[in-house]
Amino acid sequence: MAFFTFSQPLRENPSTAQRTSFVAFASTFTALAACSLALFALSGCIRPEHNLGLGLQPESELLSLHQDTVQLELATVAADSVRSDERGLSLIGTNYDPVSGLTKAWFSTQLRLSETGFTFGENATADSAALVLRHVSNAAYGANHPQYLEVEQLVDSLSIDTSYYTTDRFDTHGINIAIAAEQPIVMHPQAPYYLGDDTLTAQVRIPLQLEFAQAIVDADSTVFEDNASWLEYFPGLRVRSVSGGGGIVGVDGISGASMLRLYYHNDSDTSSYDFPINANCARVNQFHHNWSSAYVGLNDSLEVAGDQELCLLGGAGSFLLVKIPGIQGWDSDSLTGRAVNKAELFLPAIQGNNSKLPLPNKLTAILRDPDGGFALAPDLFGLAATYGGQYDAERGGYVLNMPRTIQQMLTGALEQREILLYSELSSVALEQLVVSGHDAENSAKFVITYSD
Repeated sequence: MAFFTFSQPLRENPSTAQRTSFVAFASTFTALAACSLALFALSGCIRPEHNLGLGLQPESELLSLHQDTVQLELATVAADSVRSDERGLSLIGTNYDPVSGLTKAWFSTQLRLSETGFTFGENATADSAALVLRHVSNAAYGANHPQYLEVEQLVDSLSIDTSYYTTDRFDTHGINIAIAAEQPIVMHPQAPYYLGDDTLTAQVRIPLQLEFAQAIVDADSTVFEDNASWLEYFPGLRVRSVSGGGGIVGVDGISGASMLRLYYHNDSDTSSYDFPINANCARVNQFHHNWSSAYVGLNDSLEVAGDQELCLLGGAGSFLLVKIPGIQGWDSDSLTGRAVNKAELFLPAIQGNNSKLPLPNKLTAILRDPDGGFALAPDLFGLAATYGGQYDAERGGYVLNMPRTIQQMLTGALEQREILLYSELSSVALEQLVVSGHDAENSAKFVITYSD
């Protein structure tokens, strides 16, 4: 049973055909990698200007090592299949970035009963209600300014057993149950919240309409017998900003510290009841991007060539596409007698572009073939963690070591010839990396280190 019984047309959901097998690889995971030996000869390559990765080799082996650089083609591509359900962090807000443009982040979630078999007592009357979203202190992106927030009830319940993605859209009843007169609302992870004479921890506190609260109090007692009955009656909420900027913040979506709190009184008492958001709630992070003119093709899911600059954006914004056309010309018959020590992809990060977004914590690599098939890069598995993927401050960029990938491409064990790079935290963080393109003076490189 819904509180508001009128309906509206369903918003169009992304086609399931757009969800390729990549979605299985787009969730956050810990990348373990191994450096494997392969035998091959390298021909027609360009000598690099400096020795990437030699510091990892024993001193006694340096004289026998050689390096060559592989030709690359780069592009920025839109991300459309990032899984974002059951995350511990929910994002809300809007942010304008001078590089990538406007990003909107919101979430949809269930609420749970804090006590089953609960009753509000005789002649219960709602006094007020608020959606309380506890800040996560280290999750904030862009400038933090007050924003206008909208809270709407979902038409259909989410399912904890269903996979959801950042591009999913859920129908609501179209009624904003937040009190507009008490907005805009401060969203700042370091700002305490003052409620009367009390000083509370930093939180996003959204006052809700009294009629909405009273509808809960007046619900039949069977609604509160168990969570299944409650979720059938109250499918969940969508929470989003309707401002044009002001920053994006992270709130706790797993511990129960975020909740809907309802204050009421009855014939004998004044009290409150909490509907927590916790690990048992189905919840989904969702994003929308309006790209800047430099990357406007991404709005139509077109590749944007990386002649000078590429942009990898979190919040399921974009990936970096790395093509290796020159590898097909290598002679597989002459592989004998040489061993690959490293195959390092170096991505120089451009600084000083006025962006306030942080660099990605780590980049993950998957492989894509021309027919749309995907596979995890072989270097993400193994006993030795030599893959890397983090930012190297001394080199001013990201270094990914992928010898197994190059070996298997050369031998034909891998049909994929393209690498997609994305942030491991893409579904829960708005990180951004701007990379020098293949025509820039300090361009991305794939450097092969091998021995005779």
